[in-house]
Amino acid sequence: ALRLPHTVSGVVFEMTPSGRVPIGDARVHWSDAHLDYFTDATGFFTFSDVFNGTASFYVSREGYQEGARQATVNGDTRFDIQLVRRRLHSSSTTVLHVRSE
Repeated sequence: ALRLPHTVSGVVFEMTPSGRVPIGDARVHWSDAHLDYFTDATGFFTFSDVFNGTASFYVSREGYQEGARQATVNGDTRFDIQLVRRRLHSSSTTVLHVRSE
């Protein structure tokens, strides 16, 4: 049987009191192929050349807990990934990471 590659795509988002909000510039890592895709302003990501089977994806963005998703691919596949903000000790404090050269 001919193995044809498929497309895996979706949206990275967070839930807010007003509903779903897309997260741009999140890094979606397809671990099986060691490929990264950074979401656009609408939170969208896409990978092509995904073959049938199980594919693992990890999502990271500064200020959020890492998200993970395993997908069973047997055709073009679409799923969304929700990220959750990291809890800060105080919501009024902005933490700056200063790197000394």
